[in-house]
Amino acid sequence: MLQAVAVGKTSTAEHVAQVCAMLTDLERKLDVPEKSVKLIPAIETCLGVINAHAICSADSARVIAVAFGADDCT
Repeated sequence: MLQAVAVGKTSTAEHVAQVCAMLTDLERKLDVPEKSVKLIPAIETCLGVINAHAICSADSARVIAVAFGADDCT
């Protein structure tokens, strides 16, 4: 069973919401509990850094960690 998905180049909370909506659709189709697949957004852009708080708090039931790609922000 898929436990989590990492999503690169996350720049906005809206990006998190879009991925969460896709995961919810998939969970319903596969008949697994909603919000059981967790999300690990990767902040790898300057816009992502600016929106980091919004990204991290976009879906507290799904977002379990955040990765930071410092090399991409230099």
